Amino acid sequence: MKIFFNILFTLAAEVAAVHILQAQCEISQIAFYKNYSVGSCNGMSFQYAIGGPVAAFDDCGGRDYTSPFTSSSNTVGLDDQLIFSANVYPNPVFHTLQVDLPDLKTVVEFKILNATGQLIKSGQFHNNGNQLDLLEMENGYYFIQLNAQGFKANTKSFVKINP
Repeated sequence: MKIFFNILFTLAAEVAAVHILQAQCEISQIAFYKNYSVGSCNGMSFQYAIGGPVAAFDDCGGRDYTSPFTSSSNTVGLDDQLIFSANVYPNPVFHTLQVDLPDLKTVVEFKILNATGQLIKSGQFHNNGNQLDLLEMENGYYFIQLNAQGFKANTKSFVKINP
């Protein structure tokens, strides 16, 4: 694996001196994913650790520089949101698609998308037991996205067939 990087830093000992270290290195994936590598690159020896110092030798005079990269253990994800239940049937569908939204007392917006993501139909449901007329739609694989305020979006798939 080749790594290309530029490190921009300012030396405190030298007023307004900005240096750019450029290197092209080849390290193993194992070393890369362990967050460090030790080696020589274009005549410059270095040791790198995420969030740690980069010790550069060669034209740099052996000074240590702090890496501009940082690492943390923050968890990334969605806010906790409620998931609502939705039943879509029959599947495959010929004429009428039934969409049941049990125990949901809010307006639900829907979008029907084809397999390439093109919007085919959209609208709103105001209660449980909704029916969609799909007779004029072409045969194919479709998705119905259901969105209700305060809830996580729910996506179902279905197949449209014509006799």
